[in-house]
Amino acid sequence: MTKFSENYIEDFEKQGQTTNSQGNPVSSKHIKEKEKITTYLNDMKQLLDKYPENNRSEDFAKEYNEILVKHFPTKKWQQPPANTDSYGQGGSVPDAQFDPEQLAEGTKIEMQEHGLDMETAKKICKDHLLESPDYYKNQS
Repeated sequence: MTKFSENYIEDFEKQGQTTNSQGNPVSSKHIKEKEKITTYLNDMKQLLDKYPENNRSEDFAKEYNEILVKHFPTKKWQQPPANTDSYGQGGSVPDAQFDPEQLAEGTKIEMQEHGLDMETAKKICKDHLLESPDYYKNQS
């Protein structure tokens, strides 16, 4: 996958040329796609620079979602930032009380949906698993 991605981006770098590194023509569609990708990556880099990994808050989640909506407006999976004041009983329940696979998958999903740190995402995950032990079964 990395090799494909590197070649793909490298192909975009050949905008001014008529062919990419594999000798295939570079279309205007690819040039526009490269511009979109570059803008998205620049926005994400600025956000990550603004909020170091150990300092990601509700503001980070809000800005993260704004970037997603800006660049991927038709995606259905986007969610508003999580309200950290609404976390319930899940955070105080020991991890051992949950199916480890569901807890791991759910934490990953919550991190992706809300742009939160692992600890906060796990609290949200536990709340959902308390409501329904198989909450994340078919969501990955």
